[in-house]
Amino acid sequence: MCGIAGFWDARQRYDAATLDDLARRMADTLYRRGPDGQGVWVDPAAGLALAHRRLAIVDLTPGGAQPMTSAGGRFVVTYNGEIYNAPLRAGLTELGCRFQTQSDTEVMLAAFESWGIEPALARFIGMFAIALWDRRDRRLVLIRDRMGVKPLYWGSVGGVLFFGSQPKAFCPHPAWYGRTKMGFNVPVDSWLCGPLREWAEDLLSERSIVRAGLSDPMPIRQRLAEHQAHTHNWHNSLWSALMIQSWQQRWA
Repeated sequence: MCGIAGFWDARQRYDAATLDDLARRMADTLYRRGPDGQGVWVDPAAGLALAHRRLAIVDLTPGGAQPMTSAGGRFVVTYNGEIYNAPLRAGLTELGCRFQTQSDTEVMLAAFESWGIEPALARFIGMFAIALWDRRDRRLVLIRDRMGVKPLYWGSVGGVLFFGSQPKAFCPHPAWYGRTKMGFNVPVDSWLCGPLREWAEDLLSERSIVRAGLSDPMPIRQRLAEHQAHTHNWHNSLWSALMIQSWQQRWA
């Protein structure tokens, strides 16, 4: 189990040092997935950063560290998982590929360079989550194994594409934690004057409040009257009172 993370800011708002720092902080959130090492690769001209947390299994040497660049320099990858079919290495060797490590990551990159991305993927047997940057075509490809064994999350905020093994990896980036929260407002204020009116009047009747013994009924009754007369919007405090009363009726 390793951890991958990264982002692509098409507006290229950050220099190399900032890209590196953000990517490292994102990778730090995935420490438990890969305690054996950390790596970062950035392309300031593209606004791209790739990060990796390593759990060394197949190749324990530094040569297996990621992100890794293909021998021809076209592809850069950060990858979590394992490719099982060893014959790929033999077939690629026959094509003239030369390998420096025992890492399946190096075999993967050689396959992408030799056969292309989709034909290579068709030959892979394994479980994987991959973020692959094509330096020639300036294209980012996110790939997940057929059964979805290895996690790969992604999201887009403010012109920045995020990806990683866990969503928490996005949080150190300012575009992510500063994003506008999405959702919808529940129209409690109008409900208390419409479909929930009788329910509210019953729960907040003087008798119900006195029986619960949790508060003075007069201020609550006054706010309910003002709210239903549309002279003041008290829906927040009234909803809190309704929840307390509901809990009291159910559990006390």
